[in-house]
Amino acid sequence: MKSPKSPKPQITESMLKSHSTAKSFDRGQGYYQAGAVVELTQRGGTIQALVEGSEYEPYCVQLTIDAGGIRQATCTCQYDYEGWCKHIIAAGLTCIHNPEQIETGRTIEEILEPFNLEQVKQLVINLVEDDPQIINNVELIAIKLETQPTQVTTQQASQQQSSQTAEPHAKKSASSTRTRKTTIDPKPFANRARDLVRNTINHWEEGGETNLLIEELPELIQSAQEFSDRGDGHNASVILEAITTEICRGWDDLLDYGGNAEEVLEILDPAWAEAILTSELSEQERIDRQVQLEEWAEELNAEFSLGSAALREGWDDERLQAVLAGEATDLWGEERPDYADDLAQVRLKILAQQGRTVEYLRLAFAEQQTRSAMEMLIENDRIAEAMAMVDRLPTIDDAFVVAKKLREQEAIPEALQVAERGLTLPKHLPERWQTFMLDASSRSDVPYLRYDVAQWASELAEGLGNTAKALELRVIAFKAKPELADYQALQTLAGKQWKSLQPELLDHLRQLDHWVGAQARVGIFLQEGLVEDAIAVVDHYYDRELMLQVMQAATASHSDWVIQLGKKYAEEIMDRGKADRYDRAAQFLQQVQTAYLQSDRQKEWTKYRDQLVTQHGRKRKLMGCMQAVGLL
Repeated sequence: MKSPKSPKPQITESMLKSHSTAKSFDRGQGYYQAGAVVELTQRGGTIQALVEGSEYEPYCVQLTIDAGGIRQATCTCQYDYEGWCKHIIAAGLTCIHNPEQIETGRTIEEILEPFNLEQVKQLVINLVEDDPQIINNVELIAIKLETQPTQVTTQQASQQQSSQTAEPHAKKSASSTRTRKTTIDPKPFANRARDLVRNTINHWEEGGETNLLIEELPELIQSAQEFSDRGDGHNASVILEAITTEICRGWDDLLDYGGNAEEVLEILDPAWAEAILTSELSEQERIDRQVQLEEWAEELNAEFSLGSAALREGWDDERLQAVLAGEATDLWGEERPDYADDLAQVRLKILAQQGRTVEYLRLAFAEQQTRSAMEMLIENDRIAEAMAMVDRLPTIDDAFVVAKKLREQEAIPEALQVAERGLTLPKHLPERWQTFMLDASSRSDVPYLRYDVAQWASELAEGLGNTAKALELRVIAFKAKPELADYQALQTLAGKQWKSLQPELLDHLRQLDHWVGAQARVGIFLQEGLVEDAIAVVDHYYDRELMLQVMQAATASHSDWVIQLGKKYAEEIMDRGKADRYDRAAQFLQQVQTAYLQSDRQKEWTKYRDQLVTQHGRKRKLMGCMQAVGLL
């Protein structure tokens, strides 16, 4: 049993800052300085830490690391806010500044290495006896292992498939998975689908806006997909038939409230295609299923294009057989249908589950599924071949998926290269959205995804010791989506270059549209003492909390602005008698009072307050709110 490598922790303060709020980082730093991290153990690519906190028992922190930095961080505390908690920060800082505290522990592979099967069984039994609740997890894992397809190596697949033409999937699946001998009961799935339709309609009748059907349908069909994954398309179809029937029965009512059949079929149609392609159907069964799909399509006024294509072509289509056998490199010619990409993904998923690597790659290349082909090559340690295809990646989404796959295989420099390539690419949009894009070039403006990719890539570069590249990428991330934590992380990362970089970042913030990153811009401007810039943000973007934050900072330097604005918002609420917002009016008046006092205009404030009491004194709730904040 091969044990995973133990990479040297490549953790920096800028990484920790970019994943935490300023408050969490400061508190974590305090914990680190107080020696709250009492134990650090590295087991392969995992660092486990015990950090003392507010409870008697220390909290358990786990950092998953590689040569590119921290891949994942978790803690057993109840922190459920933005970014990483203080315990994670404390553990990370200890790794950076006190690496000698890190002890080397054995990985699970190393622990189990000397044991035979009976001893491993006894170990699992003992674990369950100590914690009976984990038996459910053990059972789920056992079921998955029991029904997993037999693993086939790339070399074995090549040997098997080079000497024979491609066979229909159903024949292959029979020998590689355990097939259920009984038909599953469809009633529970029909009942759940009926309840989901009813709950969705009731939710809309009560004024709700969420489409519960679209939100919960993927989870409802999960059982069907699990059967398909195991090569049991028959039982998958039984489940899907029950669900689809109930949705169609309630469709007229759903349609009255704006139900969208295309959204439903985006979920159901691929599931049907996969179930059909993992079934052994007679000619009559194919005809019956096609008739049923057409009846449902008529009720929904939409088409099961993938399911129908799967029935029509199956695995026996001559063109498909030629591609899988390596005798052709084009499946459709000039008659490529709209559903071709989606159907290709269903077929590729099935081929991957069956370990048919050679056929998978042939189909991926023929269908121009670059991302899928690269993922399979990477999975089989054919990194160089995958990297030769980087320039063929069509979207930033695809590039990010491939980059993450490379990182999983510990190909960190290559992952960085692909992520950088992704930053030059547009975002994928569903076909039905593209008709609304007046300017195709606007698809490349995907700030949030660019932020995710650039920040992720920056941490890889930093982990590899390439600070210049890390800084370049972190700037791209910041400009895509400004965040106060990232601004502070940039300051740490830039070091001596900060003096020249800071003006560039601040100018960028000033040029952004008024609604973009308003909270972050206000926080950064106020941190730098740029009150006028912060005022410019809130003057064009109303948010009570932001407005109050800026007013508090501006009472001394811009008292007239605070007084004018505070009066305006408070008087609008009071004059309209908005009782549910009187507390808000009092907060604005509190800032008005502070501005008057700090500019030595006590008499003006007293006069204004007395006028308010005279005009609104009968509004008891308002007077109570004013008294609560010390205005009376």
